[in-house]
Amino acid sequence: MNVDGRQIPHAQSIDELIIDPKAEGVFPQQQPGSGNEEVRFFTEAGEQYKLLHNQQSLGLLGKLWGSSCSAPTNIAGLLLLICFVMGALSFAIDQNAETVSARSWLFGVTTTILGFLFGARTTSKSE
Repeated sequence: MNVDGRQIPHAQSIDELIIDPKAEGVFPQQQPGSGNEEVRFFTEAGEQYKLLHNQQSLGLLGKLWGSSCSAPTNIAGLLLLICFVMGALSFAIDQNAETVSARSWLFGVTTTILGFLFGARTTSKSE
């Protein structure tokens, strides 16, 4: 009984309490990583951020051709592929003076593109 004369409810001991099966379990704390693992984590996160930033800032043509440093090479590669296809098709049609002059013009463009590609490749290696 308390001071007012009321009955105090019986307090359960810890052995009498009901265990909730839906309660979350206690998970062991994870061991902190080493300094090298932390540096690697932040380096990878930084690289991922740069990649996402570059993808968002490319624009419509940038997504088609690539970034500003690789776009000239990608465009020249596509033109070279088109020149090879047109050159192969030029042998399938009748041979006349116009076809021969178009083929010589096409070979000139093809060699110019090849020169650009090999020149761009060697200058990027020397830097």
